[in-house]
Amino acid sequence: VRDQKNKIISSLIPYNQSNINQNTVRGQYDGYRAESKVSENSTTETYVALKTFIDNPQFENVPIYIRTGKSLSRRSTDIHIKFKKAAMTAFSNLFCELRSNVLSIRLQPNEGIRLKAFIKEPGFGVRLQDVNMEYLYSDTYNNLPDAYERLILDCLLGDQSLFTRSDEIESSWKFVTNILSLWKSEQSEIHEYAKGSDGPERANELTKWIE
Repeated sequence: VRDQKNKIISSLIPYNQSNINQNTVRGQYDGYRAESKVSENSTTETYVALKTFIDNPQFENVPIYIRTGKSLSRRSTDIHIKFKKAAMTAFSNLFCELRSNVLSIRLQPNEGIRLKAFIKEPGFGVRLQDVNMEYLYSDTYNNLPDAYERLILDCLLGDQSLFTRSDEIESSWKFVTNILSLWKSEQSEIHEYAKGSDGPERANELTKWIE
């Protein structure tokens, strides 16, 4: 597991001066500079959104979007996989947009899986609509241990699969350091966002593919 994690991170394609501002967003929440022990001229980002790619045959030309930040409207960890639209469909002659299906995996809180599918409504007519098919662990199991409980148990058992290895850390920092250097050299704009929001509007534009 840890070999594969490092293999993916070390295959992330680094940014350059021509695409750093187009594919990354820096954010800072309103009021951060008024926080205790924070400089009134601080340029430290509290939010980041990225569009990146992996240099391997399996993920060639597949964009990967990452966004994370502080003081947002909610705290959650999700993975969204958007499938390509079918080239030919039985409904291609309809006067409506054929949207892609999206598989969402929620890691925390309330772990589960949701498939957002575009289907034909039952009946005699031909009308399409979005539906959600969802499964949550909490619907079946009670008193699920949280992530840290499982991690502590792995530590006691000597299972290091979910722990970060030093080469993975080095690969991560190599990728991040490149971003920080380009932000500084290109004087990248810091986009302000309100506390309790979903982040800067510019980031929403970058990641708007999630419908």
